Amino acid sequence: LDGLMHTCAQGLARLVISPRGHRGLMCAFAALTLFALWGISWMQPGLILSELVPSTDITSVYLTAEGDYFSFFPVTVATKAVAYESPAVQTELLALRARIALMPEAVQPLPPFWLHYLLGYANATGALGADGLLAREEFYPTLRAWRESDPLAFAQSQGNFGYGERGELVYAEIPLFVHGVQEPKQCIAFVGELQALCDEASAHGLPSYALGLPFYRCERYVHLRFWCVRGVCIALSVVFVVSVVFMGALREATLMSATLFFNLVQLAGLLAFVGMKINGALVMATVASIGCASEYAGHFTMAFLQARGTHAERITFAYERSLHPLFDSACSTVLGVVMIAFAAFPFVVKYFFVPMVILTILNFANAVLLLPCLLLLLGRSQHTLPLAAAADDECARLEAPAPTPPSAATPEPTPPPAQLRARSAAAASAASEQLAQPSTPEPPSEWLGDAQLAWEPSPAKPWRPSEAPTEQCAGGASAGRARVVLFPGYDLSDEAAWGTSRML
Repeated sequence: LDGLMHTCAQGLARLVISPRGHRGLMCAFAALTLFALWGISWMQPGLILSELVPSTDITSVYLTAEGDYFSFFPVTVATKAVAYESPAVQTELLALRARIALMPEAVQPLPPFWLHYLLGYANATGALGADGLLAREEFYPTLRAWRESDPLAFAQSQGNFGYGERGELVYAEIPLFVHGVQEPKQCIAFVGELQALCDEASAHGLPSYALGLPFYRCERYVHLRFWCVRGVCIALSVVFVVSVVFMGALREATLMSATLFFNLVQLAGLLAFVGMKINGALVMATVASIGCASEYAGHFTMAFLQARGTHAERITFAYERSLHPLFDSACSTVLGVVMIAFAAFPFVVKYFFVPMVILTILNFANAVLLLPCLLLLLGRSQHTLPLAAAADDECARLEAPAPTPPSAATPEPTPPPAQLRARSAAAASAASEQLAQPSTPEPPSEWLGDAQLAWEPSPAKPWRPSEAPTEQCAGGASAGRARVVLFPGYDLSDEAAWGTSRML
């Protein structure tokens, strides 16, 4: 594998260094980025609820049928903490109800709400004022009389009233039904429009807000793009600042951050083409992808900064240094998430496995193809990190051979050949005599303190294993072994004292 990585590094370096090669790579990545931007432009927010449960579960079937056959949903506009007895508040309530009735998503005709019923009862009892509203002092007596005398109409109004400690009205609701909000885009538009009406009423002294199933599903998507862009900008800024601090190279850190931005745009665009929608899970994966991509880009950039020489030499060194680790990192990441592909939840496979695999491929491709082109064209001509330069100088100093000091004495002249042959012959004769007269071996140190052992060195010729004296054991031939005597007084055949090993 090392040989294959070396060959690939050399091939990629030649491809990037050649003018036609890096121009073609930059054009290809520019086209991919533009294609991704087009995909982002029509990417819709939302989340398919049937994907949140196992595809074999009955709940998934129900959620799918709900979107197909149940086309309208109940919605409530709640008002609170206001003086309902005030004619001005009553006027604003009627105006809010009229604006809601004009919405195209509202199911027509809208049913009357609680103030309509109350004013009709007041008109029947003669408590209604000339302006068609209830006076401040007539509001609560009329409300209590209506509740007691006509409980059916009181319940049909669906006001869901809330009362304070003194019996005053502090909360009331305006019910309605909406349709045509099955798609996330339609739902988000409706939520934004109705929330704008509530904000307008709050500005006129009638605090109100909306709630209902469309709000539970789509309210989080109204400002999701803004928060996604904000999170991406913060993450890129942090990576840029950290890169400048630790690399000490502003231009290379800028190129690295630009590569991360292109990588992010490509990821979002490709996810749009595989059918994903903007939601919380995708935003989380998008922001986290910046940190994952910085690992790949940071390795190559650091290798480029530590190299010396021309741009081509530094690019080649960076490939040799970082291609193998980057390839190992990409393979380990894919192997780590491949088991998610077999999850029973389609949501997990779609929004975790697929983005991670596409992200890993883009990280590796941008780090070994796009970033080298940018460094080759826009990187500084020569830059070495201070620590790296100091380390290189120290290694060069340690590897350099120490100079040999000149000898003060005059070297002896070379003797003639006849004298050299005589010296060699004398040395050979002395060596043979030394071998012919063996020295007496010294006894082991553990034997010196034993009183039962006596040392009797042999003055005769050198001992050889084949000439070791043997004696029959006391048991005779039936004993099955000979008595080996290495030195007089020492019986090596005594296995009880010396073990089973034989020193022959």
